[in-house]
Amino acid sequence: MRDLLSTSDVGEPPLVPGHSYGAIVATAYASRFPVRGVIATDQTLTVTSLPAEIAEGLRGPGHRVL
Repeated sequence: MRDLLSTSDVGEPPLVPGHSYGAIVATAYASRFPVRGVIATDQTLTVTSLPAEIAEGLRGPGHRVL
C-alpha cells in the first residue's frame, strides 16, 4: 500500500479501513506510516496470539506490559 500511495497523486495521508484481522493490519500500517485515521471494525484487542512482528507493530515503541 505504501508503494502504491507513493506513486499516486494522493494529496494527503489515507484513511485506512479494516475489518476483523484486516483492522489489525490497518492498525499495524498506521503505527509505521502517516495516515489520516483508521476505521477498525470488530478488531480483537488481544494480540498475544498473533505473530510477534505483527503484535510488536500494533503495540508500538515504548509499550509496557502491565
